Amino acid sequence: MTQHRPGGEMRHVKPTRYSEDKAAGNAQIVKVGNQFIIDKKQFDPNTGQEGESHIIPVTAEQLEKHKKNLQAEITSIDEMIADIAALG
Repeated sequence: MTQHRPGGEMRHVKPTRYSEDKAAGNAQIVKVGNQFIIDKKQFDPNTGQEGESHIIPVTAEQLEKHKKNLQAEITSIDEMIADIAALG
């Protein structure tokens, strides 16, 4: 299994990609001991055969922080759109 360092940043996980992979049966969040991990299937690009899972530790706190950062980014984008609209 491929594994990221414990406490890795959310930059390793794209939430929209997780949703797509989960819907396809290729990713899930599982509890291992007292940790949560994203278990994502990996496939050989040449053969299409399933390889070792990609394991990514994740916490609710990381997800909340990531969500807060995205909300701040959306607020800034909305402000830029409003500025453009005001200039007509």
